[in-house]
Amino acid sequence: MTPDDREPESVREGLALLDYHFFAQEGEGKYLRAESFRENVIRLIVFDMHLAIEELLRSHVFETLTARSRQKDATVDYVKALSSRQALDLAVQLGVIDSEVYERLRELNALRNRAAHHWRLSDPMRHRGSGEPDPLVWKGKRLTAGAVRHEFLPLYGEIYESLHGSFTDAHRQAPAS
Repeated sequence: MTPDDREPESVREGLALLDYHFFAQEGEGKYLRAESFRENVIRLIVFDMHLAIEELLRSHVFETLTARSRQKDATVDYVKALSSRQALDLAVQLGVIDSEVYERLRELNALRNRAAHHWRLSDPMRHRGSGEPDPLVWKGKRLTAGAVRHEFLPLYGEIYESLHGSFTDAHRQAPAS
């Protein structure tokens, strides 16, 4: 694979690091971790999207609260201490996001939690005591590379872009002190 000159060095280094981590050995056993690689990339995408959206959501919550409070330091501490779900619940209560986005982000949060606590995405999980298999699913289907590419990323990418755009717009319009 020839590096693309337009590709930033950080991208080339990251891809090389992934390749080295999973496939550094030579010969017949080189691709023994291929299944694990795909599953870990899916999990990485879920984590990355969740963290990116959560960071923007917390920024919006913080700004909404500080507009109503004179205790900026206490507000910072309060927002930092919120769990992901608490930050999400507060965001919808404050009108930072609407109920449709709230439901999509609840799904993302649940998916992130399940991915974080189960290393093999294709293995069934079990609810406590139910004995019924519970495979990692999103929107009623198993989370596959195709679902990530064609459904997950477009949906959550749009939510991220909307939150990022409104955050950027708010900071562009803010009067200089």
